[in-house]
Amino acid sequence: VGDVHSQGNPHVHLDPNRLLKVADELVQRLSSIDPEHAVSYQQNQQEFNHKLQRKMAEMQPVVQSLKGKKVVVYHDSWRYLWDWLGMTQVATIEASPGLPPSSGDLKKLIQRLQNQPVDMIVISTYQNERAAKWLAEKINKPLVKLPYTIGGDEHATDFASLYQQTLKLLSL
Repeated sequence: VGDVHSQGNPHVHLDPNRLLKVADELVQRLSSIDPEHAVSYQQNQQEFNHKLQRKMAEMQPVVQSLKGKKVVVYHDSWRYLWDWLGMTQVATIEASPGLPPSSGDLKKLIQRLQNQPVDMIVISTYQNERAAKWLAEKINKPLVKLPYTIGGDEHATDFASLYQQTLKLLSL
C-alpha cells in the first residue's frame, strides 16, 4: 500500500525493473483468465521485455551519472524513479499532497535547504510550475520538468522513450 493511495502506489511505472515484474504478473493473470490467448500475451511480453531491457542497458551510463544527486520535487510521485536511479528526494514543495504551498511553506523550505543542498527542482509537465520556478530561482538550481508518464511530452511515446527522455532531462 502506498502513502496516500489506499489501493497501492500508482507511481510504480517509474522504475523499469518494477515495471517488468508488473508485466510478468499481468501476463500470468491474463493467461489464467483468457487461456485461449495466453501464447499471444506471452509473445507480446517477451517483445516488451526485450525492448525495455535493451533500452535499460543503453541507459546504464546515464543512470550511473545520476547516482547520489539530490532533488526537491513538487509532489511526492517520483519515489520509484529515485530508487531506480540512486537519487535522493530531500523535500517536497507541497506541504500537504494536492495542496499548493503557501508563502510560509516556501519560506520554511528555503530555510531547510540552506543546510541541505540539492542539485535540482523536479516537477511534472502537467503541474503548475509557479512555486517550483520561484524556488529554483531563489536557491539558484535548475527546474526540471519531467514527462511523468507516456504522453507526458512529445518524446515519451512508450515506456522505453519515457525513461530515455526522463534521463536526458535529469542529465542537463
